[in-house]
Amino acid sequence: MHCFASLCVRIAAMVCSILKLAGSVGMSRLNTVVSSLVLRRTKEEMSERKQLKLTERKVTTHMIQMRKEDRDIYDVLFTEAQ
Repeated sequence: MHCFASLCVRIAAMVCSILKLAGSVGMSRLNTVVSSLVLRRTKEEMSERKQLKLTERKVTTHMIQMRKEDRDIYDVLFTEAQ
C-alpha cells in the first residue's frame, strides 16, 4: 500500500507540474498523456452497440476514518487539485 501511496503523490506532482506550464500548453500535454493511457466510451456509445445495460443509479455514502498517513496523502492530492 505504501508504494501505491507514493505513486499517487508522484503522479499528482507530475500532473501539477504539467498544468503549471503556460496554461493551455500544459493542458494540451496532459491531454496527450492521458488520452494515450485511457480509452473512454460514453454510455450512449455502449447503449447503441447493445453492450451496456445499466440499472437505476444507486448512491450510498459511507463515512470512514482514514489513517493519518492516508489522510495526509488525500490532503496533498486535494490541495493540488484546487
